[in-house]
Amino acid sequence: MPKLAKYFAVFFAILNVILPGFGTMFAACLDTSGSTEVSKAQIVIGLVQFLTSYIIIGWIASIYWAYLMVIKAW
Repeated sequence: MPKLAKYFAVFFAILNVILPGFGTMFAACLDTSGSTEVSKAQIVIGLVQFLTSYIIIGWIASIYWAYLMVIKAW
């Protein structure tokens, strides 16, 4: 789970609800935990959320991931 500033976490959470997976992928690129590398696992999770969103599973996972991002930011 990426560590983000509060306003980024809220923005990406909203983006995850509207476009499943995209908020997760963008959040992986803006992780502020101190690592200089992009989390490949986060990118893959976002891609899976997007690809399975048409059968609702990815969309639900994306909403849950958005919730976790906001909770971690606070």
